Amino acid sequence: MIPAPLMQTAAIHTMRHLAMLLRLGPALWAAVAAMVAYTGHGAIRVLRRG
Repeated sequence: MIPAPLMQTAAIHTMRHLAMLLRLGPALWAAVAAMVAYTGHGAIRVLRRG
């Protein structure tokens, strides 16, 4: 069996990573949304022109 302190350390590390991902999540999604909106806008403009 795995010793309890090791399990606790692993759990703390996992929680820390999850917290970091949750904190970065909105920023990542905002960047993706901005990129999609930018490329979509450019594509629409090109299609309108052509």
